[in-house]
Parts: sequence; structure tokens; C-alpha cells
Amino acid sequence: MKKFLLGSIFWLALLTHTADAQEYHSRWIFISEFSPSFPTDKAKILENPYQSQSLEWRNSLGMRIFGEMFIGFNVTFRSYNQKETAIYPDNEPSGITSTYNYNLENKLFGMGPFITKFFEVSPNFYLTATVLANLEQGRGKQSILKDTNCQNCFENTSNVNFTGESNVILNREFKELVLYGNAEVGLIYLINPSLAVNANLMLFRYERNSSRSGKSRVDDSRGAEVDRKVNVSNRGISHVMERPILRIGIVIPLGLWESRY
Repeated sequence: MKKFLLGSIFWLALLTHTADAQEYHSRWIFISEFSPSFPTDKAKILENPYQSQSLEWRNSLGMRIFGEMFIGFNVTFRSYNQKETAIYPDNEPSGITSTYNYNLENKLFGMGPFITKFFEVSPNFYLTATVLANLEQGRGKQSILKDTNCQNCFENTSNVNFTGESNVILNREFKELVLYGNAEVGLIYLINPSLAVNANLMLFRYERNSSRSGKSRVDDSRGAEVDRKVNVSNRGISHVMERPILRIGIVIPLGLWESRY
């Protein structure tokens, strides 16, 4: 009985050591990430948007070149919406004001190269450092709606508010081109050799943005005063403190092989 117990302990220890001595490596890696992004002033097209929403989906495929370094290509899809309101009083004591609601939306597709280095913290945790470049382009839409309001109008000797119907005074398309380069850091947790989750944070970004729209008639007497022209070209550097871009996603190692030490 003692020999059986001693033999069982010996084989269990040997199997445990063998399992611990196994390392899994991947020849390829696939990363899929989602991110809400927060535009800086350099990335905003409207003058004073009270609302600016953005969502990005990035998919990356990389190949191991040596050690824990991967080089590859990423494809992105980004959708955003900006809204702005401006109120102009009429030049008469009637109390009538005109409210203009600007709406800007676009969907952009992008692609570019990246290089990522993995640093092992423990068998299940890795830190990553990534540099990448990306070119995005899309064709968006801009609209301007006009509301007419009157708080001093009288009907049947009672003070009422008068709101005219919303009129679309501008509806046009515009083209947008964005070129940027990022420096990012991330944390990866390995659930098993074939699946991991990650969180990735942008540290710095250099961005060049160009937006252009064709000529369009503003159907309103104020003309250029209400026309938010989509003809801007900006460039500059943003960092994590003014533009926090956090991506959360999954990491799938591909082409796994097993090694021992």
C-alpha cells in the first residue's frame, strides 16, 4: 500500500511538472476591439457641438516575426455624429427667434500597418506596446433645420408660444480623409491558449484631418451666417489626458504550437 501511495505521488508530481513545463506559442494573432472615442477640438468639424458621439471597431491580423513581436495589418470602421444649435433673434421687437439645428454624421473605413510587442508579466498576463498608422476615408451627410419661435405672440388675448414647423434649409454630402499614427499600451489576460481578453489605451496620436463639401445653396435669408461649411483641414498631436481612447476586445492566437523547457 505504501509503495502504491509513493508511486502515485511520484507520477502525479511528474505530470504536474510536465504540465507546468508546457508553453504555447502562436504564429499568428487576431485582435478585435471596440472603442468609443472623444474628439479633441482639432477633430471637431462643427464650431461648438453640444453632442459628439463616436464608435470604432478595429480588427487586426499580425504575424510573429521574432520573439514576442508581431507585425501586421488592421482594418477599422468608425461612425460618428455631431450636433450643434445656434439661436438668432430677429431684428424687431416681436420676440421671434430662429433656431438652427446642425447635424453632421459620417461613416469611415480605414486600414494600415501595426507592430506590437508582448511583455510577459505572468503565465496569464501580458503587457503590450503598439505603434500603428492608419488612413480613413468616408462620405458623410450634413443637414441644417430651422425652427421659428415666438414667446410674445398673442392669440385671443392670451400669451402663447408659437413654434413654426422645422424646415430643412440645407442637406448635402461631404468627403472626409483622416491620416493618423498612434502609440498605445495594453493589458492582455490569457483565458486559455486559444483565447484572451484585452484592454488597450492610446497614449499619443498625430492626426491630419481634411473635410470638404461641394457647393450648396443655403435656403435661408441669413445665408452664410447659418452655413457651417465643411471645409476644414487640421493637424496636431493629442494625448491620453485630453483624448482618452480605450479599446476593449478579444485576442485569438492562431497557428498554436507547443514547446517544453
